[in-house]
Amino acid sequence: MKKENSWKKLDEYQMMTRGKIAYLTLFFTFALTLLNGLISSNITWATPLIQAWLLIFVPATLFLTLSIFKNAYVFNLKTQLSTIILVFITGMILFLQFILNLHRHGIQE
Repeated sequence: MKKENSWKKLDEYQMMTRGKIAYLTLFFTFALTLLNGLISSNITWATPLIQAWLLIFVPATLFLTLSIFKNAYVFNLKTQLSTIILVFITGMILFLQFILNLHRHGIQE
């Protein structure tokens, strides 16, 4: 049996909503990058790896969360709930690791 393309299951409203969320995420990423550049020009608040991770993870989480809450997500929420929970737990573990690293080493000037 041939698997259907999941993009074909989206209607026009969902595609329009995903487009709006994508623009919002893009501008949020620009603002986050600008803020990171302004802060990093004066002090070293995190290692470059953590800065890069946050500049990728935070906008991706925003896009995924808004897509789910506005019903513009590609997959069926009931069948993908375990994946969403796993991604959320992984994100929380990485965020906790960031907070502990920041607490342990502090903000370096």
